[in-house]
Amino acid sequence: MRGIVSALVVLLVAFNNCSLAATGQDHDATSIMQRSYDATNPRTEKAFYQTTLIAADGAVEQERTFEVYYKKENGEEKTLQKFLTPPVLAGTGLLLIDKGQPDTDTWLYLPTTRRIRRIAGHDKSGRYMGTEFSYEDLEGYRIKFHHFTYVGEQKDDKGRDCYIIDSVATAPSVVDSTGYSKKRYWINLTTLYPVRIEYYAKDGKLEKQRDAFEIHKVGQYWRAGREEMKNLLNGRMTKLKLDKDATDVPLDDRYVSRRYLRSE
Repeated sequence: MRGIVSALVVLLVAFNNCSLAATGQDHDATSIMQRSYDATNPRTEKAFYQTTLIAADGAVEQERTFEVYYKKENGEEKTLQKFLTPPVLAGTGLLLIDKGQPDTDTWLYLPTTRRIRRIAGHDKSGRYMGTEFSYEDLEGYRIKFHHFTYVGEQKDDKGRDCYIIDSVATAPSVVDSTGYSKKRYWINLTTLYPVRIEYYAKDGKLEKQRDAFEIHKVGQYWRAGREEMKNLLNGRMTKLKLDKDATDVPLDDRYVSRRYLRSE
């Protein structure tokens, strides 16, 4: 009888140790994501990008330029994107307002209709203006509404040492609206920048891969000089090139407002 009790005690201790290890591991994953957020998110930002849409056969479909404004204040994060070229897209824009709630307010403006349309949660998995980015992909980590699991450490195919962290939505409305079963982040150990993000479809298949290159500092924050979003299912790609960027600069609220969104 004493042997059975001793064996049970050993099993319970082992179980508790495993549980504590798992809890600590999850906590480390969340801590890493928070540190990554802090290393890459300024108070304000003004940037200009060049973007190229690439067909499955490698042909260039369209080249575009757009501006981005970002402001973080009083518990809210606002991001406004507006296309500058080509003329057929000029003035088209998107405004995201994250109030710290599960659902990010997402507004799309199309000059052809001169109306601002709110993007509903169930539409956020749709492609944004013909790119391989979904509306959901334009949101940040949203740490409070996801569960993070530390997978390990590994070099990526560029030889960069990375934390590997899986992210799964936990808030019910986010679970309902996401187009993914999980995201896998490759967070560089040195810069804490997400040099790769893998997007897994609802059926568990790897659907898209976002890679970042030419990591450098703009002010106190790390940025990618180039990014590529590859759709592994249809072979298409969207490339981004950072043209100009400034962080923690004075930024009037009008640049992250619905009024500026519809200005032309």
